[in-house]
Amino acid sequence: MKPLLNWFKSLFNKPEVYLQYRRFGIFKELHSFELYLLHNNMHQRSFKAGEVLFEEGYPMEVIYFIEKGEICLNGVSPTIGRNQVLGLWDLFSGGKRNSTAKAVTDVLAFAIAQSEFLELLDAKPRMGIRILKAICAELANDAIKLRAASK
Repeated sequence: MKPLLNWFKSLFNKPEVYLQYRRFGIFKELHSFELYLLHNNMHQRSFKAGEVLFEEGYPMEVIYFIEKGEICLNGVSPTIGRNQVLGLWDLFSGGKRNSTAKAVTDVLAFAIAQSEFLELLDAKPRMGIRILKAICAELANDAIKLRAASK
């Protein structure tokens, strides 16, 4: 009951704090209370140009939502940038990082721990289904782009 009351109070203060997550495709279909719950698990992270965010083979711990800056994977273009998500492939492929991510420019990102993200999906099944459908669509689009690039 307390999260619901806190969310209701936040509507009068600064709902844009959590409504901003709609710019990420996997959260577009969430209503404001779901975004509020998500916001309670998000943390802001920053990286300097040249800094490594994670390395291939290491455990998958965090999903990043890029707010500002560019990141390259394995030193290859194209880069991942503003309003894109970093870590969805790793989330569903065995719990280890499949690439090395390095900041090309200074990066500002939101981060959520893999465990917190999955717990949120389990705790709120309707929210989880909407997010998982959006993730499937995003991964399918990525796969189509990779296939087209390899031809």
